[in-house]
Amino acid sequence: MISTDNGITWEQFCDFWGEDEPVKEILITSVGWIFASGKNDNVNGIYLSEDNGTTWKKVFNERANAIAEDENGFIYLGCPSGLYRILYSDLPVELVTFTTHVEGNDVTLNWATKTETNNSGFEIERIFLEYKYTDNQWETLDFVDGKGTIIGPNTYSFFDKNLQSGKYKYRLKQIDFDGSFEYSKEIEVEINAPTQFVLEQNYPNPFNPSTTISYQLPERGKVSLIVYDILGKEIVSLVNEYKTAGNYDVKFNTSTLPSGVYIYSLRLHDYSSVKKMTVIK
Repeated sequence: MISTDNGITWEQFCDFWGEDEPVKEILITSVGWIFASGKNDNVNGIYLSEDNGTTWKKVFNERANAIAEDENGFIYLGCPSGLYRILYSDLPVELVTFTTHVEGNDVTLNWATKTETNNSGFEIERIFLEYKYTDNQWETLDFVDGKGTIIGPNTYSFFDKNLQSGKYKYRLKQIDFDGSFEYSKEIEVEINAPTQFVLEQNYPNPFNPSTTISYQLPERGKVSLIVYDILGKEIVSLVNEYKTAGNYDVKFNTSTLPSGVYIYSLRLHDYSSVKKMTVIK
């Protein structure tokens, strides 16, 4: 029987082993599943509900005198013929949430499972929607190990950083140990383009032996990023190619250069910006 008003009233909501057959053991697990066993020998089986008692199915062909769960999600059955341990799940992996969070040019993926069976792990896949959409343009970014077989909630995260502006889609490819797989839903995100040209001061500064130069482009074009000495002699061309609108970081290594002040210049179309940096050895 079930009560929805803290025990004031009760109603019978299932009768899977006949009238006048009492329930001897009942267990509500950490993930909300209900295991139930009858009291008498003529009640043959242990039953499971995964939907708060609305529907039931037999999962073990013997009644239990005791049912318990441990911290790893294993179910223990004390039956007349002996003690049994089971780990029950219909689905290889039950994914309950999959979300994304965008901050600047970085995307964080978060997902959670309710239970896992034979889960090798997850491939994180991404597609850049600037190009024509076809399945073969999905790229695999990384692989995150799963928990194998376990009942109970687990959470995962993945960080995709320094993306250029535009729209992207993400999905998870959950892979079992036997190689079978299943895709999650797809989530679309957008990285907004900068609204103006910006050439940042390099960091760290002064530095030895390397530093990072960051810049922002509000539009597409051929970018030139060049380092000069204090007399205006070109030392190195760091960037000389077409770039889409977005945020960029460039590493500059000065292991072969002497101490001193250097100039770096960013040019695109009619935009030009110059800054100084200092090498100390």
